[in-house]
Amino acid sequence: MLAQNATGQSTYACWGGCYNVCFLLSSRPIVERYPCYFNCLASCFPQSALESQLYYCHVGCSAQRCLQIKDASAREKCFGGCGDACKT
Repeated sequence: MLAQNATGQSTYACWGGCYNVCFLLSSRPIVERYPCYFNCLASCFPQSALESQLYYCHVGCSAQRCLQIKDASAREKCFGGCGDACKT
Protein backbone atom coordinates (compact mmCIF):
# COMPACT_ATOMS: atom_id res chain seq x y z
CA MET A 1 0.00 0.00 0.00
CA LEU A 2 1.27 3.48 -0.83
CA ALA A 3 1.58 6.18 1.77
CA GLN A 4 -1.78 7.87 2.26
CA ASN A 5 -2.35 11.61 2.39
CA ALA A 6 -4.74 13.41 4.70
CA THR A 7 -7.77 12.56 2.55
CA GLY A 8 -6.81 8.87 2.29
CA GLN A 9 -5.66 8.96 -1.32
CA SER A 10 -2.36 7.46 -2.33
CA THR A 11 0.36 10.06 -2.78
CA TYR A 12 0.47 9.36 -6.51
CA ALA A 13 -3.30 9.78 -6.94
CA CYS A 14 -3.32 12.95 -4.85
CA TRP A 15 -0.39 14.53 -6.67
CA GLY A 16 -1.75 13.59 -10.10
CA GLY A 17 -5.17 15.06 -9.43
CA CYS A 18 -3.78 18.17 -7.78
CA TYR A 19 -1.18 18.69 -10.51
CA ASN A 20 -3.91 18.44 -13.16
CA VAL A 21 -5.83 21.24 -11.44
CA CYS A 22 -2.67 23.37 -11.45
CA PHE A 23 -2.04 22.57 -15.11
CA LEU A 24 -5.47 23.97 -15.95
CA LEU A 25 -4.21 27.29 -14.59
CA SER A 26 -1.40 27.38 -17.18
CA SER A 27 -2.95 30.38 -18.95
CA ARG A 28 -2.56 32.46 -15.80
CA PRO A 29 0.61 34.34 -14.82
CA ILE A 30 3.24 32.22 -13.09
CA VAL A 31 2.83 34.07 -9.78
CA GLU A 32 -0.77 32.82 -9.67
CA ARG A 33 0.21 29.23 -10.52
CA TYR A 34 2.99 28.65 -7.98
CA PRO A 35 0.70 28.63 -4.93
CA CYS A 36 -1.26 25.81 -6.54
CA TYR A 37 1.86 23.62 -6.81
CA PHE A 38 2.96 24.45 -3.27
CA ASN A 39 -0.49 23.53 -1.97
CA CYS A 40 -0.22 20.19 -3.78
CA LEU A 41 3.11 19.51 -2.11
CA ALA A 42 1.73 20.46 1.29
CA SER A 43 -1.42 18.37 1.01
CA CYS A 44 -0.18 15.29 -0.88
CA PHE A 45 3.17 14.46 0.68
CA PRO A 46 3.80 12.92 4.09
CA GLN A 47 3.73 15.17 7.14
CA SER A 48 5.05 12.92 9.92
CA ALA A 49 8.41 11.17 10.17
CA LEU A 50 6.75 7.74 9.95
CA GLU A 51 4.68 8.73 6.92
CA SER A 52 7.80 10.17 5.31
CA GLN A 53 9.77 6.99 5.98
CA LEU A 54 7.01 4.84 4.48
CA TYR A 55 6.65 7.15 1.48
CA TYR A 56 10.36 7.02 0.65
CA CYS A 57 10.39 3.26 1.20
CA HIS A 58 7.60 2.88 -1.37
CA VAL A 59 9.25 5.26 -3.82
CA GLY A 60 12.60 3.50 -3.56
CA CYS A 61 11.07 0.05 -3.72
CA SER A 62 8.93 0.97 -6.73
CA ALA A 63 11.90 2.49 -8.52
CA GLN A 64 14.05 -0.56 -7.87
CA ARG A 65 11.40 -3.13 -8.80
CA CYS A 66 9.44 -1.38 -11.55
CA LEU A 67 11.48 1.07 -13.60
CA GLN A 68 13.26 -1.63 -15.59
CA ILE A 69 9.92 -3.10 -16.77
CA LYS A 70 9.39 -2.12 -20.41
CA ASP A 71 5.68 -2.97 -20.74
CA ALA A 72 3.66 0.05 -19.57
CA SER A 73 0.71 -1.92 -18.19
CA ALA A 74 2.97 -4.32 -16.29
CA ARG A 75 4.94 -1.35 -14.91
CA GLU A 76 1.73 0.35 -13.79
CA LYS A 77 0.66 -2.82 -11.96
CA CYS A 78 4.10 -3.02 -10.32
CA PHE A 79 3.93 0.48 -8.82
CA GLY A 80 2.40 0.41 -5.39
CA GLY A 81 3.19 -3.25 -4.88
CA CYS A 82 5.79 -2.70 -2.19
CA GLY A 83 3.57 -3.07 0.86
CA ASP A 84 5.38 -6.24 1.85
CA ALA A 85 8.77 -4.53 1.81
CA CYS A 86 7.65 -1.35 3.59
CA LYS A 87 5.71 -2.63 6.58
CA THR A 88 6.20 -0.68 9.79
